[in-house]
Amino acid sequence: MITVIYFTPIPCKILKVQTMKKTVFILILLIAAFSKARSQEGCTYLLLKAGPVYESAWTGTVGVDLNTKYHNSAELSFSYYKADQKSYDNLLVGMFYKPVLARSRNTTFKFRLGSHIGTDNSDFILSALGGIEFLQSLAPGCDLIISNTSGYYFWARNHWRVSAEFGFRISL
Repeated sequence: MITVIYFTPIPCKILKVQTMKKTVFILILLIAAFSKARSQEGCTYLLLKAGPVYESAWTGTVGVDLNTKYHNSAELSFSYYKADQKSYDNLLVGMFYKPVLARSRNTTFKFRLGSHIGTDNSDFILSALGGIEFLQSLAPGCDLIISNTSGYYFWARNHWRVSAEFGFRISL
C-alpha cells in the first residue's frame, strides 16, 4: 500500500470546491463560446388558418412561423384541400419564405413565396406559389392573419388555384 502525502497550503475541502468552481466556469465559457445566442430574434408562432379557394373548394392550414432577421419569416405548414363538387382532396406540406414589404407598430404586410409537395391519394403533387399576407396584432403573442396564395399545381386536377385564408397566429 502506497501512501501519498500532499503538501498544500490550502485544506483539501477548499481545494475541491475551488476546482469544482473552475470546472463549472470553464464549462459555461465553452457553452457560451460555441452556441448561437440571439437577442430579440427568433420568435416562433403556431398558425391556424382556413378559407375558400376559387372554383368552389376549401383549404385549411396548420403551421409554424419562424421569424428571422428584420421581421422576415419562414413558414413550415401542413395544408388540406377539399373540392366541393368533385369529392377531390389533397394533403400537402409546404415551405414559404415571407419577406416584409411594409411594417408599422401593430401591422405587417408580407410577400409569400414558396411551394407545396403532397398527394391526392393517387398522384404526386408539386406546386410553385406566391402571394401576400397581412398580419394585425390583436394582443401580445396573438395576431390576425389574412393571406392570399396563388399558384400552379403540377399533376393535380385543378392546376391553377387562388385562395384567401383567414386565421390566427399564436406565439409559442
